[in-house]
Amino acid sequence: MVLGASISGVPFDLSTYTTEGFFKTLFLVQAWFPSEIGYNWSGPSWSLSAEWFAYLLFPAYALLSIRMRHRPWFLLGLGIVSYVVIDAAYVSTFGKVLPRAEDDMGILRIAPAFLIGMALYGLGHRWRWSRPVAIAAALAATLVLLGAMQLSLDDRIIVALSAPVILTWSLLARADCEGPLAAPALVFAGEASFALYLVHMPVLVAFKGVVAELRGIDSAFRITPVELAGLFVVTALIAAALHLLVEKPGRTWIRRRFESRRARPAAPA
Repeated sequence: MVLGASISGVPFDLSTYTTEGFFKTLFLVQAWFPSEIGYNWSGPSWSLSAEWFAYLLFPAYALLSIRMRHRPWFLLGLGIVSYVVIDAAYVSTFGKVLPRAEDDMGILRIAPAFLIGMALYGLGHRWRWSRPVAIAAALAATLVLLGAMQLSLDDRIIVALSAPVILTWSLLARADCEGPLAAPALVFAGEASFALYLVHMPVLVAFKGVVAELRGIDSAFRITPVELAGLFVVTALIAAALHLLVEKPGRTWIRRRFESRRARPAAPA
């Protein structure tokens, strides 16, 4: 897209497409360092960068989780306190709340959130609710979150309210009441959801850039509902193709590589 825009003379902000940003994005470390401008080479992939960092921390987290497996509430409290402390430091240093940490030190955002997720996993394995209770809890948690989002509450409140949603929805499976959520089409949509997240921004940027150039207007124009619906269909199709042609084959290839190493006979002493 950058090469195409440069060749065709379409103006865009070059400040977020630096050589440094390109290589940081390529190696998924763009969320490990402070950045005042951010990197647009693959905007949504900041989350992959943060997750990659969390996976490197996983051995230490797993050790802590195993030792606290009988005290998931303690683990949850530790994660919440860590989040509050890091948020206070982030606000003081960068002038914005921790949920806004993306390219700009996004690893600080995921470190406590990853720990909270492991605590929720521990709680989920201790609880088994009846079907009515599980359904009511999932609906209530979801409605509260959606209501908070419509009220534009503080981002930190939205993040906190997402935790009960994740926990209650996962407990639907333990209560055997997933219902239509277990339909093959929705399961596939869930599997392809991260691909959807990764491609939505490039599709949106490309569409707005092309339309703005054709109409001779600024790319900050408001998208109509019809255009939005069309963009969603196109993005969903691209995401499905990315999941089927790149993500699944890549995952299979990686697993086969590791399985072949494990299956290889040991050399004689």
